[in-house]
Amino acid sequence: MIRPARDGDAGRLAEIHVAAWREAYREILPAAQLAGLSVVRRTRNWELWLAAPSVLTWVDERGGRPVGFATLGPLRAHGRTSRSLGELRMLYVDPEHWRRGIGRDLLERVLDAARERGFSQIVLWVLTQNLRARAFYSALGFEPDRTRQDTVGGHPVDETRYCLQLQQPAG
Repeated sequence: MIRPARDGDAGRLAEIHVAAWREAYREILPAAQLAGLSVVRRTRNWELWLAAPSVLTWVDERGGRPVGFATLGPLRAHGRTSRSLGELRMLYVDPEHWRRGIGRDLLERVLDAARERGFSQIVLWVLTQNLRARAFYSALGFEPDRTRQDTVGGHPVDETRYCLQLQQPAG
């Protein structure tokens, strides 16, 4: 069941976030950096993120417990937000639930919401070395259009931006 996130979800979203990072980035980011991730700190972050009015977050619940989440907001660039471009800011699934269609279901919900908000395109950034995520987004029609260098916890990384043109519903 996919539903909007609630304030009380912050702790569980933090657990998923940390677990997914540790698994997905274990060959990309330094082990010490991943080991240093804090569910307590990430919970505080989630409490703030869930309060942000311009960002929508959904969770996928299985057995009454969140197992994945996705967030959508307007594209952020140069200190401004776009009215016509959406950004998939995060999509993470508990590694124990990978390869069960949860990520695809969450992404479909995000795409529906992006269309409802009138976004003409949705973009996302993924670590270039994250081949699993890149294959996932490519299989769903996203196309890479640029790269950049960034840092994650002081560690340099390359990121690839993916874009998807949205078809607006008829009517």
